[in-house]
This record gives sequence, C-alpha cells and structure tokens, in this order.
Amino acid sequence: MRFTREAVQESVDKYSSLIREHLQIPLEEIIVEEKEFVWPWRKNTIMTTIYGKIFIDPTKEYDYHFVNQEESVLHEIGHRSVEALCPRFNIIIPRGCNTCSSFLRVLNSIVTGNAGRDVALSEGIAECFALDVFPSYFLLDSNTLYFMQETKDHHQKNLSLVNNPAGFGRPFFRMLYNGMGLQGLCSYIRNLTPEQVPSKEDLRNPVLYWGRYSKQLPQSDVVSLPQHTH
Repeated sequence: MRFTREAVQESVDKYSSLIREHLQIPLEEIIVEEKEFVWPWRKNTIMTTIYGKIFIDPTKEYDYHFVNQEESVLHEIGHRSVEALCPRFNIIIPRGCNTCSSFLRVLNSIVTGNAGRDVALSEGIAECFALDVFPSYFLLDSNTLYFMQETKDHHQKNLSLVNNPAGFGRPFFRMLYNGMGLQGLCSYIRNLTPEQVPSKEDLRNPVLYWGRYSKQLPQSDVVSLPQHTH
C-alpha cells in the first residue's frame, strides 16, 4: 500500500471541514505535499506536518496491517488542531531543535531527567485527538475503527516512553478529555504555560497533576476526573 497525494488530500479536506464545523477548532487550510523521508531517523515516518502542510512519501510501501491512511491523517490533523488552539504550543513543548529556544528546552529536559517527555506530550496529545476525540464527533469507516481499536490495544500493552511515545503520552490527555470533555481539553491547550508542562512522572501517574490543575479552575468548570488512566 502506498499513499497518493490526491487520496490523502481528499481525507484531509473531509476531516478538516468536519472538525471546523463540529468541534469549532479553527484549522488552517492544509495542503498535502510529497517529500521523500530519506534521513535515517525518518525510516519509520508515515506522515509529518508543519503549519498548513502535511507531507507524505509516495515512494514508501506500507503494510495495511500496521498503517491506516485515515488514522494517520487524523493523527497529523491532531497536531494541526493543537497548534490552531495554541500557536505557541511547539515553543512551549518543542518537537525538535529547530530554534535556539527549543534547543535550550530540549537540553533542559535532558538535564532534568525529562528526556523524551516533550515528544511523548506532542505525540500523545495528537494521538488522543485521533483515537479518542475525533471518533466521538463524526463517523469513520469500519476498517478505520477496527485499526484504531488495534492501535489502542497496542498502546495499552506497550507503554514505553522510548519505543512508543504516542502511546505513553496519550493516557495523560485522555484522562482530561474523559473527565472534562472537549471544552476542558481545549481550554487546557489554549492556556498552557511553560510552568504547567507536566513532568515525565506526571505522564506516568497523571492523577495528582490533574488534581492540582482542577483546584485552579472555577468550581463551575470542575468535573470529577477518572481515577485511572488505562
């Protein structure tokens, strides 16, 4: 199975429109472009994204047992949704070292023992949107839903920060979404500050973190959060 720009663009346009309409997230127009993922650290890359673009590699062959186009698109749109809600998100939680400030953040995460945390946060929140939020708001085909359930099962069995950062970070945000819904999740993203960025230990056991967070909210906004994450 290979991705084509036309098919992926069709999926991106469809889901972007639904998300703007039903979730009120102000997604930008997103163009799908072709790009060969030639760097060694990109060997397992399926899609990538920056503002206004999603990149695919039309030369790569994928096994449909392990890759699903719709789920992959929704994951990348998850990244775009986060940045639409909080344009500074990739500065607060950098995905790479492309600026001086993000390099210093990555260096600081290593020094403080939080290496890998920022990747888990960035990938985990996109995965939460793809697997938990978006399927609650619009219909997906049976093959995609089956693949998503298989992915959830895989995440639950492989909670590894190193080998599965998306699966490691997703329960943290899923706990907030399950407890406070889309409005609570979006509010957290919009108002996130560097001081609020959770630690690696918070990701492992988010109950105390969300307990502290809920105490800062107006009582009318507080909903009882679940006492488990998996």
